[in-house]
Amino acid sequence: MTKPLEAFTPIRGTSRYYGRCKTCRARRAWERTHPGARYVDRREGAVVRRCTECHEVKPIEAFVRIRSCKAGWYGRCRACRAKRARQRYQSDPLEREVQKARVRRNRARRRMQALLA
Repeated sequence: MTKPLEAFTPIRGTSRYYGRCKTCRARRAWERTHPGARYVDRREGAVVRRCTECHEVKPIEAFVRIRSCKAGWYGRCRACRAKRARQRYQSDPLEREVQKARVRRNRARRRMQALLA
């Protein structure tokens, strides 16, 4: 099957193009990052991720975004992070006091910002 040149990705810095078309390269990249899963079974348009704690596959919106790592998302979903935070808050009195102090500090800062605005 012959495809038009626009279906191929140019190799940067050269006048050449990759040997596979854009759709085939995308499929192979997806299969590399999702070992054991089938490309035809993927959820179209929805990015999913597996939680490292509950091991469920969830939509990317169920995770907290971070910019300090290559993946760009926390490994645990929001529900698992919240559950762990509740456990830590209830089991450690020092942690409870630290969090209460942080809440008081944030409230005071917001009040000052509201007064200045």
